[in-house]
Amino acid sequence: MFATGIIENNLSTENEEIVIPQSAVLWTGKRSVVYVKENVENGAGFKHREVVLGSSLGDSYVVEKGLSAGEEIVVNGTFTVDAAVQLAGKPSMMNPEENSAGDIEEIELSVAGKSEIQEVFNSYLALKNALVEDDFEAAKKHLKTVESKIEAVDVSAIQASAADAVENYKTQLQAKLSIMKASEDISALRTGFIDFSAEIIRMAKSLKPFSGQIYIQHCPMANNDKGADWLSLSEEIRNPYYGSAMLSCGEVTGVIED
Repeated sequence: MFATGIIENNLSTENEEIVIPQSAVLWTGKRSVVYVKENVENGAGFKHREVVLGSSLGDSYVVEKGLSAGEEIVVNGTFTVDAAVQLAGKPSMMNPEENSAGDIEEIELSVAGKSEIQEVFNSYLALKNALVEDDFEAAKKHLKTVESKIEAVDVSAIQASAADAVENYKTQLQAKLSIMKASEDISALRTGFIDFSAEIIRMAKSLKPFSGQIYIQHCPMANNDKGADWLSLSEEIRNPYYGSAMLSCGEVTGVIED
């Protein structure tokens, strides 16, 4: 039998709950982070802050700790802010203090766990290479492969200490993937690839599911001159955001080693 019903989540009536959209939250290992608006010397800026999340309300979360009523946070473009501030490793107008990329929690995976996650990275690299080659049709095919590899990650096969973090990464990657799937041309797909790569890099820093080393590379002209990052197995710059138009534009900004 099938039935239609309404599920109600009763929030506290004694205290006003703070609810934020899912798009505002970044995951670093087991921790959740938002960017909070603050006044800096040159005007308004944003600073990352760890928060404790409560109940999930579909496309939003109840915040138990970390935010106060009236504070303003980034709810759209959060990954772009994070990529510029945390992953580029450089001071920014958005955050004049030293970035906190080193705060990403490293989580040790079992051999079985690494095998699960490795397939996601392999499909990501294939997608990146298709963008390098300016091949939109190939990129769309690889996009489907990425989606299937993310979906196939069996969290139950991963030790309990890492399972929550892996599940969080899956959720974030799937959200960014849905944006790329709607792309009608390679330009739109490359735009979506910015946020997707930012999450993949966080995941790589945290879980280190590969053997050897992988390079974090940065193009300062991508994302309307705000800069964008990607991962590569080779130190040679082959830019996925511009392809043949500016194939060698960029630099290596970091190395992740197992």
